[in-house]
Formats: sequence, structure tokens, C-alpha cells
Amino acid sequence: MLFDRLDKNPLKRTKQLYALNGDFLSVDIIAYTREEFLKALKNLSPTALDAISYGNVLYDDGFYKIDKEKFEELKRKGLRNGKYWMINSY
Repeated sequence: MLFDRLDKNPLKRTKQLYALNGDFLSVDIIAYTREEFLKALKNLSPTALDAISYGNVLYDDGFYKIDKEKFEELKRKGLRNGKYWMINSY
């Protein structure tokens, strides 16, 4: 999840989102700001890479296109997923 209007502290931000969920869904919530998500992609974070590769977009204000372009750029540089995400030359 990408949120720019929540608390800047990732732990507090995640706690806020879990509170919104209540007992409704059994999910793991990881909330990024846009900047954090782009940094996570650059750093080859498995969570971010899985999200962009396998996730479903529920709402987009145009940022998904930027994410997807960064992801495709990493794939052109050799990013691949076998047992884990790796890049041949970075």
C-alpha cells in the first residue's frame, strides 16, 4: 500500500492501517510512501518486487505507471525471479 498522508513513522503508519482493518481481513499490511516504494524497488526489496510483479492495483492516481517503468528497467538490467529475486548485473 502506498500512502503519503499517513504518519511518517512506518510503525505508526502500519498500526493505523491495522486499526482500520479491525478483525475483518487476515492480511499483512506494509505501507510505503511513494518515495519509500521507489527506494525499495531500487534496493531490490522482495516485498516491493513481489507487489509490483504479482499484486493487484486497487486504486491508481498515475503512480503505478512510474513503478512499473522502474520495474521494467530492472528487468532489462537482468532482474529475474527464481527461488528469490536476483539481478545479473546491477
